[in-house]
Amino acid sequence: MMTEQDKDDNVDVLMPPPISVSPNDEAAAKNDVKKKKDGNDSSSSSSSSSVKSSTTTPQKNSGTNGTGTAAAANIELLKSTTTNINWFCDTFGRIGCFGHDDFYVRRRILVWGLVANCISLVLSLIACLSISLNYSLIQFAAFTRGMIYLPNIDLPLTKIWIGLRGIAVYHYQGQETLLNMTGLLTASVSSIYGGENYFVINFNDLCDVIADDTNQIVESIIDPDNSCDTCANASNGLVTAVIVSTLLILPNITTDILRMYPNYDLNCQKFFGSIISLCSMLGSLYAWWGYARSCYRTFNTEQESTTIATESILNVINDGDNNPLMEYLNNNRTTIDVAFNWRAGTGLICIAIATFLKVIDIIAVWVIPTPDIVHKRQLQDEYEQLYNSNNEENVDIDYEYDDEECRDSEVGREVGNDDGKGNEC
Repeated sequence: MMTEQDKDDNVDVLMPPPISVSPNDEAAAKNDVKKKKDGNDSSSSSSSSSVKSSTTTPQKNSGTNGTGTAAAANIELLKSTTTNINWFCDTFGRIGCFGHDDFYVRRRILVWGLVANCISLVLSLIACLSISLNYSLIQFAAFTRGMIYLPNIDLPLTKIWIGLRGIAVYHYQGQETLLNMTGLLTASVSSIYGGENYFVINFNDLCDVIADDTNQIVESIIDPDNSCDTCANASNGLVTAVIVSTLLILPNITTDILRMYPNYDLNCQKFFGSIISLCSMLGSLYAWWGYARSCYRTFNTEQESTTIATESILNVINDGDNNPLMEYLNNNRTTIDVAFNWRAGTGLICIAIATFLKVIDIIAVWVIPTPDIVHKRQLQDEYEQLYNSNNEENVDIDYEYDDEECRDSEVGREVGNDDGKGNEC
């Protein structure tokens, strides 16, 4: 017959064992119960004295609160045919080749997944800042950053940051003359944004701005072959994908922590952890790919030549602050090139790295199988029997301990030594 120690060694216990009394208390109580059945009252009194003199007081554990409830609940999860014991979950839980019976290997692998998820969460939160229409936040977390410049004289005119809901524009100070001369800035655009060197344009307002102000910087950003509302149409889907993929990282972190300990690992835990990780990765991938396909490709990348009016040339020549352009135009040139330079912004880089980090977490979850107890009914029955037997022994000991306390109190009152503080039975 399997002893209690053998059961502890062979059964991968799902939850911590119920609270138990010390070995001295248990031995004394069992001895007292045996002598009581034999009718030896004097030995019972001696046994009760040894119980009272022990250093640890037994605690009641009826299995209805504390650890007992948690253990009982997880026994039900272990034997549940819906979430744990079915062909699909059982097969999925067996997938893996590391950490099956080695706690330290399991923890090391899942720590990598946990670290990857934590870093991915930080990067995804940075990418979420690009949802804002605040100029500073778009500048910090833009998905794309670009520059409009004059390649003939290597002179920058305007810097642009594009987020998920709007465009932040900054005109270099002192270049207003050049912007007006090349048709990239008009008076009406300056008046709309209070004449500031920097402003934000909502995607929903992009087409209206272009319609109101032809041949200006906002219109030049968009490729003529694409619609001005392309980014606006894709914006809502991209925003949703970024937010959802970020929120799904939180349950992934919880799953990694729980699966580090085989006592808390279940087939359903591994399955749902894998599904959530996969959904989070697909959300990030959609935000990355969708932005590149729906929005990034609408930006103008062609170098354009602009004819400069004679009066504009005279204004530039008389303006001492534009010496590079003045030298260029003094050579009887009436045209100048305007070029665009686009690069991936901080937000797009963060969402791309976060996507790859989620792959690391998925691999960490998959390579570790669930413990034997979640697959074998025999081990589950042994654990349930061990749990119930421990519970019953603790209850018997508690009741016997209470009987002895009551008996001592009654004897004290009979001999006149009762201090009035005895237990009521």
